Amino acid sequence: MRKAAHRAGGTLPPAAAHLTRTNASLRTLRSLIATALQRFEAASDDPAALEAIDFQTGMNLLKVNASELASPR
Repeated sequence: MRKAAHRAGGTLPPAAAHLTRTNASLRTLRSLIATALQRFEAASDDPAALEAIDFQTGMNLLKVNASELASPR
């Protein structure tokens, strides 16, 4: 991006906005997964906690959020 902007006299190429959004989506997804992993590790010693509705809902929301972040806009 820097090279392309430098060659264009400081104007960013059109793909710069897509790259920025993609990077933000990836960072968000990594954060969501890290949080879900921490919740799983905290609950992994207790089978009842893994079956609890709030834990299951959280895991389902992780899947939905990951799918939405991965789909093109």
